[in-house]
Amino acid sequence: PLTGDFGRSQFFLLATCAADPGLAHGGQGPLLLVAKGSPTPSVEEVRTAAQDVPLAQAGLRVCQYNDGAEPLKGIPKVPADACAQPSSTGVGRDFMTGGMKGQA
Repeated sequence: PLTGDFGRSQFFLLATCAADPGLAHGGQGPLLLVAKGSPTPSVEEVRTAAQDVPLAQAGLRVCQYNDGAEPLKGIPKVPADACAQPSSTGVGRDFMTGGMKGQA
């Protein structure tokens, strides 16, 4: 994955997003949407739908596992009931598993 096309594309995508001036002063920055639709909507349909989805005030939170890592200063944590590390008994809880309403 680190040397293939997918890995390279992910690296450059993240680097580009990190350098986006839209992130200045707490701005939203780039919005990446990956979805598999049936039927596949046109790019224009997706852009039109995104016009009514304001994320500038959505904020950033971190799902801080109890793994000994230092907390990220200045970034609020996701509540514990929506953030649990995967274990041998389950997949854990985070935004991918529907941790809490409104979380993405």
